[in-house]
Amino acid sequence: MNQYGLDVHYFKKNLNKILLEIDCYTPEEMKLALSRLSKVASTAQLKQGLKKTGNARYCPMCDSLNCHCGGC
Repeated sequence: MNQYGLDVHYFKKNLNKILLEIDCYTPEEMKLALSRLSKVASTAQLKQGLKKTGNARYCPMCDSLNCHCGGC
């Protein structure tokens, strides 16, 4: 984690994977891949705020504090 709560290792790993396979992505696949990363980054920001309010678990897959998909 960096000083802002961002899981830098996660982003480096996933961005490197995207870059290695970039020639194979359709525009829709690229949009989805980057959207997932954006949701994870938003989750990090939300978790920073949650440190003040408790231990609620946020699921980036269903964009909710109450996971409905089991993805968290």
